[in-house]
Amino acid sequence: MKKIFFFILVYFFTTAGFFKSALEDCADEGFRHINAFPLVETKTVAHSKEESNKIRAEHNKSRQQKLKKHYSLPICKNSSDVYSFPKTCRTPEGQGIKLTYEQVLDNTLQLMLRMGKQIVVNEYTKAEIEKKYKKFLNKSTKLKMKNNLYYGQYEMCVGYKKRSPELFKAKYD
Repeated sequence: MKKIFFFILVYFFTTAGFFKSALEDCADEGFRHINAFPLVETKTVAHSKEESNKIRAEHNKSRQQKLKKHYSLPICKNSSDVYSFPKTCRTPEGQGIKLTYEQVLDNTLQLMLRMGKQIVVNEYTKAEIEKKYKKFLNKSTKLKMKNNLYYGQYEMCVGYKKRSPELFKAKYD
């Protein structure tokens, strides 16, 4: 009877988080630092007709300026100069790149319109985030390992323990 009580007591202390391993403490601390729970929840929605027209108008203004600047640059002599920053020369048309600069700018506009805009659906307070962390970190290690971010932190802690066991022991034991 005493053995059963002892086993139940040990099970309770180990699963309730009273006796955590050093690796688990390391992973818990790392998990808090990567901001796994966001402060805001967002949703992507399509632009309205007015917004799309406004974006197109702004893009056309900037497009003319960009084209003027692009074609005012000399053609690059060396292939490595193409990737210089800030741009000092331009790529010769039809060499290496299949698209013209105008097509690249047009594709950028289409991508901007397709991506839509982000709107805030829900904002969380620091207290709510802290409550989420507490709730998550009080779970068993087996359940926490199902979260990919936590699993990655745990792997990093295992590597840290292998690379420098003295520092790991001093910090977490």
